[in-house]
Amino acid sequence: MKKLIIVLILLGALQALAQQQCDSLKATAYAEKAVEFLKNELPDSSEWYRKKAEALFRTCDYLGNWIQLRKDLGVVYRNNAQFERAIAWFRSIQDDLWQKPRNTDEYKKLVWVYADIGYSYQKLNQYQSTREYYDKARSLYLKEVGGEDPVLAHYIYSELGNAYNRLRDYEQADIYLRRRKDILLEAGKWDGAAGALNDLGIVYTNEGQYQEAADIFSEGLALPDVGFENKVYLMTNLGFALMNTGELEAGLQYTRRCEEYIRNAPVSEEDKTDLLIWVYDNLRELYQEKGDYESAEQYYALKNRLIQQSLSGNRRALALSLITRGRMYLDWGKPQQALQDFHNALQYFMPGFTPDSSINLPDAEMLSAEPNLVDALGGLARSLAIRYHHAPSEALADKVSRCYALASMVEELLLHQYILEDAQFFALQDHRWVKAQNLSFTYDRWSKNNRDAAMVEQMFAISEKSRAALLWEGMEASRTFDTEDIGGIRNAFDSLNRKIERLEQMLHDSVNPESKTSLDVLKLEKRNALAERKTLLDRVKEELPEADFARQRIPIAISDLLQQLHKDQALVEYFIEESEAFIFVVDPQNEKAAVLKTDWDEEWSDMAATLMEDIIQQNHEAYTRKARALYQHLVAPILKVSSARNLTIIPDGVLWKVPFSVLLTEDETGSSFKDFHYLIREYTLNFGFSATLQQEMSHKSQSSSGKPLMAFAPSYRDVDINSTGSLLNPLKAAAGEAKAIAEQMDGIYIIGDRASKQRFLQAIMQASVLHIAAHAKSDPENPNFSFIAFSNTGDTLGQSFKLYAHELYNQTMPQEMIVLSACETGTGTVRSGEGIISLARAFAYSGTKSIVYTLWNVNDDASKKIMQSFYENLHNGMPKDKALQMAQVAYINDAPSHGHADPLLWAAYTPIGNMEPLYNSPLSAQLLLFGGLLIGALIGAGWYWRRKQKYSSV
Repeated sequence: MKKLIIVLILLGALQALAQQQCDSLKATAYAEKAVEFLKNELPDSSEWYRKKAEALFRTCDYLGNWIQLRKDLGVVYRNNAQFERAIAWFRSIQDDLWQKPRNTDEYKKLVWVYADIGYSYQKLNQYQSTREYYDKARSLYLKEVGGEDPVLAHYIYSELGNAYNRLRDYEQADIYLRRRKDILLEAGKWDGAAGALNDLGIVYTNEGQYQEAADIFSEGLALPDVGFENKVYLMTNLGFALMNTGELEAGLQYTRRCEEYIRNAPVSEEDKTDLLIWVYDNLRELYQEKGDYESAEQYYALKNRLIQQSLSGNRRALALSLITRGRMYLDWGKPQQALQDFHNALQYFMPGFTPDSSINLPDAEMLSAEPNLVDALGGLARSLAIRYHHAPSEALADKVSRCYALASMVEELLLHQYILEDAQFFALQDHRWVKAQNLSFTYDRWSKNNRDAAMVEQMFAISEKSRAALLWEGMEASRTFDTEDIGGIRNAFDSLNRKIERLEQMLHDSVNPESKTSLDVLKLEKRNALAERKTLLDRVKEELPEADFARQRIPIAISDLLQQLHKDQALVEYFIEESEAFIFVVDPQNEKAAVLKTDWDEEWSDMAATLMEDIIQQNHEAYTRKARALYQHLVAPILKVSSARNLTIIPDGVLWKVPFSVLLTEDETGSSFKDFHYLIREYTLNFGFSATLQQEMSHKSQSSSGKPLMAFAPSYRDVDINSTGSLLNPLKAAAGEAKAIAEQMDGIYIIGDRASKQRFLQAIMQASVLHIAAHAKSDPENPNFSFIAFSNTGDTLGQSFKLYAHELYNQTMPQEMIVLSACETGTGTVRSGEGIISLARAFAYSGTKSIVYTLWNVNDDASKKIMQSFYENLHNGMPKDKALQMAQVAYINDAPSHGHADPLLWAAYTPIGNMEPLYNSPLSAQLLLFGGLLIGALIGAGWYWRRKQKYSSV
C-alpha cells in the first residue's frame, strides 16, 4: 500500500512538472510581450521574451504558435519599413522548422509566411523574388490547404498577377488575374472581381493595348456592388485608356466625374486623400496631353501636396511624382525646373546619394534594377543637354554623356532580371530612347567640336550597344555548353531545353478545348523551366569567367573593324529613330569612319515597311517610286563618302524589311524590269546583325570543316499545314535543284520521303553546308513557331515533319553556310535592336556562320536557276555575297521578258554573316600548284649548282 501511495505521488509530481513545462497561456503571454516590446523599439527585452515563448511552444509542440510569433515579429519590422530585417525573420521560419506541419492550420500559417516574404520583396521593388515567394505560397496552398477559392484568388493570385506584370511577363499576369476574376465572380465577390479587372486592364495598358484596356475597365464598372475604392480606380484608369485611344475629352469627362464622386463619398478624409492622388495624376497627364501646362502644373501641385500628407515615408511615390513633373517641364520648355526634379528623384531612389549641387551624379555602385531610375537619369541627361546647348562647356558635356551611360547601366541590370525573351524585348524597346538621345547629343557635340575621331568611336559604340544583345548571349550560351561541362550543368541545361521544347509544342498544339492539360498549367511550367535555365546560366557566369556572356556589351572598335574589312568593302550601319536616322560608314580606303545624319519620319518609315509588300502584290508604280526614294535617302549619301563596291549593311528597325538589292539608282519611268538600274547591278550586298557580331561570325567553324554539302528536297502530300487552308503542294523543281547542286559541289542530295526532319537533324554534324529546298512558313504572331516543312510522305507519315524555330535555338549547328531555298525564312516580327525574329535568326543563334534566307515566297523555277548559278560561282571561288549577286544579275539579264525579270522572282534571297569563299577558285589552285612547282625547281637548281661548285673546287 505504501508503495502505491509513493507511485501516485510521483505521477502527480511529474504531471505538475509537465504542466509547468508546457504552459500554453504563459507561452502566449511571452509571445505578446515579445511583439509589444519590439513595437516599442526595445529589441533586447523583445528577444528575452521571444526565447522564453519559443522554448515553451517547442515543449508544447505548438508549431503553429511558434510560426505565428516569428511572423508577427517580421511584420513589425516590415511596418517600420525595415524590409530586409523583416525578410530575414520570415525566412528564419523556413530555416528553423523542427518538423513539418501536420495539419491544415499549420500549413496555412506557412503559406502566409511565404506571402509575407513576397510582399516584403514587393516593397523593395524586387519583383523576381516577389514572384518566387508568392508562387511558393500558391503551390503550398493548393497542395495542403485546399483547391482554388476566393482567399487564394484575392490574396495570392492577385499579387502573382501584379508581380508578373512588373516583370513584363504579360501573358502570365493575364492568366492569374483572369483566374482571380473568374473565381471571385463565381463566388459572388463582385468588388473583388472588379479589382481583378482593374489590375488586368493595367496589364493591357502596359502592353500599349489601350482599347482592350478600356473595354476591361468598362467591364469592371458594369459589375454590381462595386466598392468605392475599386470604382474610383476603374473610372480613373478608363479615363487614362481613353486618352491613349485619342478620346481625350471622354477621358477628361470620366476623370472629372471620378473626382466629384470621391469628394461626395461618405468615407474618411484619409481614404479620399489616397484616391485623389491617382485622380489628380491622371488629370495632370490629360491636361499635359492637351498642351495646357498651367492646368497640368496645378493638378501636379494638388497631387504632390496630398502625397506629402499621406505617403510621407513612401520615397518611391515621391520620386515617381517628381519624374512626371520633370517630363512635363521639359515638354513645357522649362529645363531648369526639370533638372531639379530629376535630381531630387535620384535622391529618393538612392538614399546614399547626397549631392552638393544640382548636377552631381551618383556612382555606378549605387544603381539598381529599377525601371524608373532609367527615366530619372535619362531625364536628367536631357535637362543637362539643354543647358549645354545654351552654354557649352566640355565639363558639362562630359556630365551629359556620363548620365546617359548610367541610364544604360540600369537598363542592363533590368535586362538581366527578366526571364522571358518577350519581356527583354519590351525592355529594350522601352529604353531605346536613352541611346537615341545619347547618340543625337553626341552627334551635335561632335559637329561643333572639330569632328573629333574619338567621338565617332563613341557614337558607333552607342549604336552597337543597341543591337543583337540577346542574340549574342544565346550564341555564347550555346557555344559554352557545347564545349564545357561544369559540374553536370550541361546535362541539366540540355534536359531543360528538351523540356522547354516539349512544353512549347504542347502549348502550340493545345487548341482542343477538351484537352485534359490546362493551358495555364503548361504556361507556368514553361515559365518555371525558363527560370531554371536562367539560373544555370548565372552559375556558368560565376564558375566559368572565360565564358564572357557580356562581351556583346563591349562593341568592336572602329580600328579593329577597319582591319577586318576588305579593301573594296565598307560597313554601313543604320540607327533609326522617330525623327532622325544616323548612318555609319566604315571604309578601309578612307582609313576612318564617317557619320551621316538625315531626317526620318512616319512617311519614310511607312515607305520602308511597305516596299516589300508592293513587290509581292506587284504594285509596280508604288514599288518603283519607293525604291528610288529610299535609294536617294538611305544609300546615295553613303556613296559620297565611300567608293567601295561591296557593302555590308547592318539594318535597324523597319529597315530589316527593305530588300536593298531592288533599290533603284536611276529613275525608271517607262523602263522594262530587265533594264532597271537595281542597286544589286552595281554593288555586292550582304547583311549583319551587328558589326560586333559580324566579326564573331567571320571565324571559320572547325567542327564542320572538310565535311560535304548536303542538299534536301522533301516530298509532300497535300495537308493543311497550320489550319488556315495553306497546303503543302509539291515543289516540282526542288528535287532537280538539290540533285544539280549536290553533283556540282560533289555533295550528297537527300530527296523525297528520305528528306525527313529526323534525317536533317542527323545531318547537322555531317555536313559543312546545308541546302534546303522546301516549304517554310513564317508565324509573325509567334515567331518561335515559324517552321521548315520536311517530308510528310512514305515512312515519315507518323513522324513530326515541321522543324520549328524554337527547336533550332536548342541545337548546335556549326555549319559554314545554310541556304534556305524556301519561302519566308527571313520574315517575322521586327524587334528593336534585335532585327527580325525569324528562322534565319534561329540558325544564327545555333551557331551557323552564314545564312542565305528569303524575304517572301520564292518561285520554284526561278529558285532553281538562281541557286544553280549561285553554287557554280561558289565552286569557282567567289565569296558568298558576290556569288549570289552574280547569280541574280545573270537571272535578270537572261530573263526572256519584262515579267520574268520582276524583282518578285529573284530578289527574295538575302545573305547574312560570314561572306568568305567556301572554296579556292580553280585559277587560284592552278597558280598555287604552279608556284609550288616553280619554287621546287628553283630549290633543285640551287642544290645542283652548289653541288657542282663543291666538286669543281676539289
